[in-house]
Amino acid sequence: MEWLRAWDLLNPNTNPPNRDRLPASMDYLRLLAMDCNYIAQLGQTESIKAYNRRIYNTIHALLPLTKEPPDMRISRLWPDTHWATVWKNVQATPVPETTKVIWYRVLHDILPTNERLYNIRLAPNDRCLHCDRKDTILHRLTNCGDGEIVWDWTRQKIAAMLQTDQRRIPPECLLGPKFRLWPPHRHRAVLSVLAQLVLYRAQQ
Repeated sequence: MEWLRAWDLLNPNTNPPNRDRLPASMDYLRLLAMDCNYIAQLGQTESIKAYNRRIYNTIHALLPLTKEPPDMRISRLWPDTHWATVWKNVQATPVPETTKVIWYRVLHDILPTNERLYNIRLAPNDRCLHCDRKDTILHRLTNCGDGEIVWDWTRQKIAAMLQTDQRRIPPECLLGPKFRLWPPHRHRAVLSVLAQLVLYRAQQ
């Protein structure tokens, strides 16, 4: 009770509340300071127990009204992918931010491939203009034009880093790097090679 008085949590606060006066380690008190600005303050004849119950009841009534942010389109398309790991990997890739932006666009499937344009009725068909195969993002990255040569070279480099057969490196890792490798410098090196391929092929 004395600490609540010391931190002025029993009286009206400024709006927005000054959270910085509270210790950073006591984040629950910072939340209390935020919430108390929208709840009537402790009355003269009200006990602290009744006041706390009133705060609890108010917050409990408001919780069902809060909406969780909607899932991203790509997570709805591929619900089995562990997207938290994918985004963490992309963010940890030691490449310039401009390269990460391109990779994010590839992962979100928003590059203007004919497959995507056809699905939103902006192209007459979903075929590639160069080879007449289905124009998907994976097709653009690993198949069309010199894509097969670039992808084979990339797989050879990654296989050498991991000391494994290049056939064990699927092209789908370009669309969702959800792996974890050890040690960390090898993990970052593999991510960097994949990001460079995405950048090169996306600019073609």
